[in-house]
Amino acid sequence: MGPDDRERIALDAMIQEARELGKALPAFLLSFERIFSLSIVVLIGSLTLGLDPSRHVILVVLPFPLLVFYAFALQAFTEMLSRAGHKRYLEETINERLGEQVLLDEIYVASVRQSRLSHGLMYLSIATFLGLLAIVGFVVSLRQAAFVPYLYVIGIVLLASLNVSAYIELRAAYKKGYEIARRATRTGSSGPLPPPESPLLHSWSIARP
Repeated sequence: MGPDDRERIALDAMIQEARELGKALPAFLLSFERIFSLSIVVLIGSLTLGLDPSRHVILVVLPFPLLVFYAFALQAFTEMLSRAGHKRYLEETINERLGEQVLLDEIYVASVRQSRLSHGLMYLSIATFLGLLAIVGFVVSLRQAAFVPYLYVIGIVLLASLNVSAYIELRAAYKKGYEIARRATRTGSSGPLPPPESPLLHSWSIARP
């Protein structure tokens, strides 16, 4: 098998992999939509019941499932962005080998579609709303047994820490997926990959080289 045959086989494999990644990405958005819809149902139902003075304890419990739902949603976005970064590297490599811009989705279309401001405002709005619910829940917990506020604060701190950690990982996911694919191509399959850099050093999007 000559070099040209190996190059053609490698190029076909990358095109197929990029195609499969493109098909998989919408599934993660669908997962987020389902989690979001479920959280809205839980929120509306809980608030409706919690307005009854005899059921105020529901307001104490309400922030916990919503924080769990939000953490799962962040994980779904993280996986989606990681695969999107991988897909971008494949598109850049394929275009470079073909000598023309053929695959444009992640390189141009997605970069225009993704707005840091809009995404940042969305996360900030959700975090603010969850924070307000946590405050309301804490105020209501003060009317319960003496140990309830302490357990409430511990639970909220643990879940909030989980969400912050998930958000930091999400911020690094796109570039990490890109970098891991790039290093794998350069190192080959003969040895392990070098450890990834700290997520705190990355931003969501990457500059085109």
